[in-house]
Parts: sequence; C-alpha cells; structure tokens
Amino acid sequence: LRTAGSPAKVFGGRKVRESYIELKTTQFAAKMGWASFKWTSPAARGVPDRLYFKKGEVKIVEFKAPGKKPTKRQKLIHGQLLKQRFKVDIIDGVEAGIKLFDED
Repeated sequence: LRTAGSPAKVFGGRKVRESYIELKTTQFAAKMGWASFKWTSPAARGVPDRLYFKKGEVKIVEFKAPGKKPTKRQKLIHGQLLKQRFKVDIIDGVEAGIKLFDED
C-alpha cells in the first residue's frame, strides 16, 4: 500500500487513519493528565485539530495521516499562531503523538 508517493504505515493490515492517530494520542494524553478539546471554527477553516491543556501549558496539535502534509490554508493558520508565539505540533503517527505527551 502506498499513498502520496510515500510508504503508508499499516496497522492490522489497514492504512492508519488520521482519526486513529488522534484517538490514541488523546487517550495517552488523558492518562498523562492533559485536558483536551477538539478545535472547530466554522468561521475559520484550517485551524488545528486539538488543544491540550495541563498546568498552565498549552499544546496545539494538527493530526495528519502518515505521509500527508498540512494544506495551504492550514499552513497559513499555523503561521498566524506562530506569530503569536504558539507552536503547532504536526503529528502523523501514534508514536509521535505519544512522544509529544510522554513525561520524562
């Protein structure tokens, strides 16, 4: 199986979907004490997928299927957030999601 010219990560014989990566990452983050909220904005397409909060810290996350990249609109929004000193983490695998929230 191949997508977008790069190898697709496979789980249980199927391509890994963005929703699965988001679910597993959010479950792990919750175990680590993070509160999370799905970010939807009807007036502004392209906002990142989730916001995570813990002890005064905020993580903003854009989830992508393996090998997929943010759209032009998403990159524009990410740039606007970066100008405000908010980093957007782009996660395209469960392992990367767990690493983002794994406490040392």
